[in-house]
Amino acid sequence: MSHRVRALLLGSLACLFAHPAAAQITGNRIEASIQGGWSAPDARAHMKSSPAFGGSLGWRAQSWFVLEAQALYASSKADTLPEQKASFFTYGLDARMNFRPGDNRVVPYMLVGYGAGSSQTTGKPPDNLTRGAGALGLGVLINLMGNQRAYVRLQARDTYFKERDSKEFSQNMALTAGLHYLFGGKVKDTDLDGVREWLPARR
Repeated sequence: MSHRVRALLLGSLACLFAHPAAAQITGNRIEASIQGGWSAPDARAHMKSSPAFGGSLGWRAQSWFVLEAQALYASSKADTLPEQKASFFTYGLDARMNFRPGDNRVVPYMLVGYGAGSSQTTGKPPDNLTRGAGALGLGVLINLMGNQRAYVRLQARDTYFKERDSKEFSQNMALTAGLHYLFGGKVKDTDLDGVREWLPARR
């Protein structure tokens, strides 16, 4: 079993056993995130590991299902001399499936995505390659200090991209953390006390 697959499995178990809590924002809503972390390219990409930055904008169609547009960018150097500048940019559409309803304080999830990847290397001549790329990922949303609309987002994403003249797909792993915010939806008030779920009623 490869280290990448093992990491995804361990992340999945951690997400599944994360402790759930009371519900909060319900209904259809817009979800947006900004993320930063670390990119670990496949050896076939001939690119060093480096910081990565990205973001997403999604629409929650169901409590367990979100459609997200996403983008991720990593700028680095080639792992061979003369170590020219290299970068990898991926963008596309993800189907995000929550393991628990999206109105929980802790929401583990998995995602399946497809879009495009762009690999660029400076040099003489420069090498620029853009083609389709698929992705698999696991992550978790963790409520941020009781704010019903703000979450910390932790994610592991594996992008499948075929390098030039390669017969196999490279697996480019990205581990990121960031802020995830909810727009729209309705504040849940199951006890009808006029106060949203996570705040005590005034007396």
